[in-house]
Order: sequence, then C-alpha cells, then structure tokens
Amino acid sequence: MIVRKKQKVVLFLSFVICFISTVSILAFWMHEYRQNSLTYVSKLCQIIIEDYPDAETQVLSSLKKYHTDTDQEIQSNDFLAQYGYRDSDFVPDSQQKFFILVGVVFLVTVCTFFFQSGICTGVTG
Repeated sequence: MIVRKKQKVVLFLSFVICFISTVSILAFWMHEYRQNSLTYVSKLCQIIIEDYPDAETQVLSSLKKYHTDTDQEIQSNDFLAQYGYRDSDFVPDSQQKFFILVGVVFLVTVCTFFFQSGICTGVTG
C-alpha cells in the first residue's frame, strides 16, 4: 500500500516537473523571439535611415503601418520571395542554443525522475 502511494507521488512529481520544464522553455523561447524580432526590425530601420536620412519619416510611418497590420495580412505577404529570398535566410543562429537548452532541461528532468523513484540510489520499495 505504501509502495503504491509512493509510486503515485513519484509519477505525479514527474509530470509536474515535465510541465514546469515545458512552460519554462516556452516562456524562454517567447522572450528570445520577441527580443530577436525587435533587434532585427530595429537594425533594418537603422540601415535604411542611415542610407537614406531624408526617408526617416517614411520609414517610421511604414513601421507603424506594419505594426497595425493584421496577422493574416502579414502572413500572406511573400514580397521578398519575388527577389529570391527564403525564410531560412532570416533565421538567427540562436537555434543551436535553444536545442542545447532543451537537451539540458530533458536531462535534468530524467535525472530528477530517476533519483525520486530510487532507481539511481539503489532504494527499492
């Protein structure tokens, strides 16, 4: 009876740890995505304004229009594809860091599960 109860607690804690890990990864990814989006759009606007200082007002006006466009209008836009660009041309190199983070979180979760269940410590029910 006690062993069965212990197994349920270990199983519940494992699910909680997996859930918390998944939510943490999602929150980290969203934060990084927002930061990268702002950085890339900011750099693009900076380059345009440096090359064409007279166009500063137009660039900022266009940025405001872009900001108010709906998601459907933005997603259906393939303007740069006409010039030979692909979506992979604009992917930041930080994807490698993301996969390392996922691997570390997975290993921590698995080790926590094994230690809680007594598999690695040699404790049996």
